[in-house]
Amino acid sequence: MIWSTNYVRTKLPILALEFATILVSVFAAFWLNSWRESRTEDKLAAFYLQELASNLASDELRLLEVINSQEQVRDRLAAMLDGMSDLQLRKKARLDSIHAQIMGSNPTFFLAVGAYRAMVAEGALKTDFEQCLFDRTG
Repeated sequence: MIWSTNYVRTKLPILALEFATILVSVFAAFWLNSWRESRTEDKLAAFYLQELASNLASDELRLLEVINSQEQVRDRLAAMLDGMSDLQLRKKARLDSIHAQIMGSNPTFFLAVGAYRAMVAEGALKTDFEQCLFDRTG
């Protein structure tokens, strides 16, 4: 008979040991698989973090270039506007009411654009700009 006392006493510990070994092996395999996946995810995260850092560094350099060029444009525009009196500036810079309402927070830009257009229309821009360049470069 299969379930005799002698059979149970001799075979049951061996079967229990085999079952426990299989169970521990399965859990070890699952743990190893999850550990490997987490290492892969960590490597990918580090790679993407390095990519992000390099992209941010290049973006910072580009923004600094843009800031420098905009400062040069602002300086040139200020030099052109310095040659005009306040009366001429107000007379030549006609603001559109829609632009004044929409962009009321920065009317200086529209004053500068109006002055620029008026100077282009009168032909005074070329001489003023040449004089500005001559004053700056000597």
